[in-house]
Amino acid sequence: MSTTCGHSSTYVDCSRATANAVFVRPSPEERTLAMAKTGRLARGAYLSKEDAADNEYSFPGPLVLPGDHLTGQPEEQDQSFKDWFEMEATQQRNWILSRRNKLYVVRPPSMTRPSEEMRDWNKPVLPPDSPPGTERWNSTLKMFKQLIVYLRAFYNTMQITQYPKKISFLPIEQRKRVHFVDTPQTQVIGLKTRDRRKPFEIRYRPSPDGVSKIQLNVSDLRDALMRSIPSTVHSFVMIVDHDMYEDGEGAYVTARAWTSDGVATVSMFRYNPSLDGLAGIDPLHRWPASHCKANVDERFRVLNKTKGWKKRNRLSSKAFGKPPVKSALDLAIQAAKQAGQPSTREELSNQWFARVVFAVSREATHCFGLGNCTYYSCLMQGVSGIRQTGEIPPYLCQVCYSKLGWELVLLQHGFEGGIEREKTWLEAQYAALKAFCNKWNKIPQFAAFVAWLEKRLEDRKGDNDDAAWPSNQEASVIDWPKTIRDMVDIHREPAYNSGNQRKPPDTPGNNVEPIDQHSFTSKKILHQKFFIPTSSSGILLATVISTGSGFGFGADVVLPTPLCLYSPPVSPYKSSLSNLDISNSAPNIFKMVRKSLAVLATVAGASGFTLGPFGTQKPIGQNEHDFKCDLPPVLSPGNDGLPSASELFDSKDAFNKQVKRHQAIVRVPSICYDDLGDVDKDERWAPFYDLHDVLAKTHKYAKLEKINKFGLVYTFTGSDASLKPYLLAAHQDVVPVPDPSTWTHPPFDAYFDGEWLWGRGASDDKNSLTALMSAIETLLTETKWQPKRTVILAFGFDEECSGPRGAAKIGEFLTERYGDNGIPFILDEGGSGIQLIDDTLYVLPSVQEKGAIDIWAELRVKGGHSSIPHPHTGIGIMAEIISALESKPYEPAILKGSPVYNHLVCLARHSPDSHTKLHDLLKKDDLEKLKDELLHLDPMAKFTIQTTQAVDIIRGGQKINAMPEVVSLGVNYRVAPQDSLDKVQEQFVKNIDAVVQKYNLTLSAYEDDAKSQNIKPGFDYDGHLKLTAFRNSVTTPVSPTSGLIWDIFSGTIQHSFAFDGGKVVPVGEIMTGNTDTRHYLNLSPNIYRWTPSRQRGSENIHTVDERIRIESHVDIVKFYYDLIRNFDAADF
Repeated sequence: MSTTCGHSSTYVDCSRATANAVFVRPSPEERTLAMAKTGRLARGAYLSKEDAADNEYSFPGPLVLPGDHLTGQPEEQDQSFKDWFEMEATQQRNWILSRRNKLYVVRPPSMTRPSEEMRDWNKPVLPPDSPPGTERWNSTLKMFKQLIVYLRAFYNTMQITQYPKKISFLPIEQRKRVHFVDTPQTQVIGLKTRDRRKPFEIRYRPSPDGVSKIQLNVSDLRDALMRSIPSTVHSFVMIVDHDMYEDGEGAYVTARAWTSDGVATVSMFRYNPSLDGLAGIDPLHRWPASHCKANVDERFRVLNKTKGWKKRNRLSSKAFGKPPVKSALDLAIQAAKQAGQPSTREELSNQWFARVVFAVSREATHCFGLGNCTYYSCLMQGVSGIRQTGEIPPYLCQVCYSKLGWELVLLQHGFEGGIEREKTWLEAQYAALKAFCNKWNKIPQFAAFVAWLEKRLEDRKGDNDDAAWPSNQEASVIDWPKTIRDMVDIHREPAYNSGNQRKPPDTPGNNVEPIDQHSFTSKKILHQKFFIPTSSSGILLATVISTGSGFGFGADVVLPTPLCLYSPPVSPYKSSLSNLDISNSAPNIFKMVRKSLAVLATVAGASGFTLGPFGTQKPIGQNEHDFKCDLPPVLSPGNDGLPSASELFDSKDAFNKQVKRHQAIVRVPSICYDDLGDVDKDERWAPFYDLHDVLAKTHKYAKLEKINKFGLVYTFTGSDASLKPYLLAAHQDVVPVPDPSTWTHPPFDAYFDGEWLWGRGASDDKNSLTALMSAIETLLTETKWQPKRTVILAFGFDEECSGPRGAAKIGEFLTERYGDNGIPFILDEGGSGIQLIDDTLYVLPSVQEKGAIDIWAELRVKGGHSSIPHPHTGIGIMAEIISALESKPYEPAILKGSPVYNHLVCLARHSPDSHTKLHDLLKKDDLEKLKDELLHLDPMAKFTIQTTQAVDIIRGGQKINAMPEVVSLGVNYRVAPQDSLDKVQEQFVKNIDAVVQKYNLTLSAYEDDAKSQNIKPGFDYDGHLKLTAFRNSVTTPVSPTSGLIWDIFSGTIQHSFAFDGGKVVPVGEIMTGNTDTRHYLNLSPNIYRWTPSRQRGSENIHTVDERIRIESHVDIVKFYYDLIRNFDAADF
């Protein structure tokens, strides 16, 4: 082991061991893209004075030394920002919520009634010839408080506190739990908390290497912590001064974190400097000197003696070099040298403390979902053994900072303006860490960290200078603050004013606040062309081909949010709809088509007809040259003398009232089962009686007519009978809950955690139901509103089952009363959310629905005993039919004048620099290449511009030793406008014809469908195949995006979503799913499907843990309140 070293040359990239370990570090471009939420970023997007992400002497690469984690696990999965962001929120990422934002740190448990032997369990067993050292770290309250001070600096804005309840170990006599991995040497000790009557059993064993007298089982510690973690806590970190082990994981473990649980444990034992010699630690080459070339080469030389790897490990000269004077790495190395090596008992104890501090910050950061880092030398690198823990830095690289910053930046209070928010957050963190480490600058680790932080703060000051942003667009990589500022959009609403109360939008100085995270006019932003993603839930492929009801707001397929063309700065902002969160807008193509681009495609399937401004159906193509995406005026409802929506709904009392209203409705299990019988006979309809009782109690001012027993039509008659009415719709029913035990909170308890209301139907679609009723009742009871124009509320009760008993009967009732085209405007659930491109916010109501048809095939063949099987059983034949169908997918297409085409027109006009290639193809009228360009961006886009086919059900066989005689198959189609239901039925027969002939089957195709009776097979066959089609919905006409009705709708949207420095552009979209409006098509030419919810306002529609953020729910109430006022005042 060396005694002196000048560290004259340092490695800034991976060592020679990399090639032998077959580890490939992500490329510079991949590292840049890893900082972006969507995984897509043009390298020329930004320039800065010091390109810190490319400055290897600020952020060097991982060394990958012999024995390191990456040497042993070279295929460690990279975790980019996009990977992290797309993790399952509640199961992996462990989100911070406004009321779950604390990190508790648990002091090392004390010993209750310890034996003499137990008192020494935390002391290492040192060789007799060991020099005097520190037997244990001084874990006094004073030192523990210093640890918390460091964590408060590291997780700046988060609440960090000591766990207030005492935890202690105590002997227990009887062992109750037995583990299959236990050995005869395994024993147990109790872990007791003050609020628990019985202790939790913690296994312990002697350490295999003899360094410690006992080791505690880390999994048992985790289980004990899980019993104690409060609901308001985000993370729970326990420190123990005993050694730890994990079942089947080697001699010892120093720390372990369980991300999904938000729990971590850290053992101080192995960080004891007295054990450095046993661990092979070179005190001269801890971080930052771990990058010293002499140290790395010596490690590799020793390895080569046994491995013979020399000839395979030539490195580029760029992998190492003399650190530039006053570079961050150079300054850190010099500061550590100046601090000297700890030698006194106090210095060694403080060094021990430093190691524990960094280890705790690492494990606590894992609790935010951050995995092991492979991009840079970073606190989050995977480590193998106690030696490597001292060779990694205490800072986060830009990729990891972007993830942590995403979670923490919005906990910051008192700052307005996006750039200032992120800049202040990071600089406050750096400054707080520097201040802390300065107090400990006699310790090399802290001294080095101070020097590194000072350099980074200096670099950031230069980066924030306007002169540092030239006008050219050379390729460069960006520093983390710009990553957070300009690419990483924040997904939750900003901090509110004092008392967590929002000021009404019309308060002076606060009526429409500027974009909350980014300045779109800043000279520092060099706009590039990107696509943006959204937070729409669900994977497009799975949702589009699903047969069950599942549209994001109550229709039957979850629709991804559409494609938009993007320019980098993106963020949430405040509007008159409280803090509307449009956060999921950042440069990406791939996530976008899974969750969003699909919509540029979604709009891509316009039907063969479009509606003129006065409701006349016209073939698509007749008026396409007339569409220019003109914006109607913003329509404010302020002229009617009524209170603003914010005045009525922003108070704490109004918030609480809305919680109670929604809870009462969500608690009723109004489930629609596919096999429900008649409303007068099937007892499973009974909960709808309860729901109607709740509505009568909570919304007693409504006038009601019941249709087919459970359909609800509320009519509020206007004072002017000459004015035609308008209709606002929602549905009462919800999808079934297969297994309530899998939910965090029971699905019909309507549990409210202070932010989210949990329950089946909380979002789909009782959200709209409660909001509409609340808006109307507020108008009737808290204002002087008297309707001038009749408004109708229509609530079906079987939308999740296609609506034959509910909306279909309501449609017949309303047609009889008002006649065809008797209702000028209908609004139901649905739509595709909102998207931000540069300073333009695109709001995306749906103006069309794809058609839907199910085709069932029933195959009857000879059975028999399985011991003498046929060459192919009925299931085998049906498998070939499936293969034949899936081998011939439908072709995607963009139709001129369709919603997708018109959407592109809007983008070309209002975001002309967003994607020039698409716009050029639009100008050339080359629809084929336009389609190809979309599909090139992401092949998943095809499912929104083509007819989709999903084999969802297959049944056959009754017993394992009997060949099936009857096999049935169910295939679901979502029919794009370029196709038809007839074409789908005919194509089905053509696609399976070869299989029919191969097995000599007779075919009965759609015998009850007159249009398809003439389809005949080429031959007569043995066996029989019967096809039956159920036409659920035709492809709907396209509702107009111009004319008086659209102007009122669009103008209200522009008012409600307005923000300073930008404009709002409502754009028509297409839905891949269907809503109750399928039964209202004859009532109005102006049918729109849109739930005015902010992004991330709801979660897990149609699956486990469905929930709605009440802030978002209140926004919906406010929008309906303004929409009703505007339509009431309109003259049409």
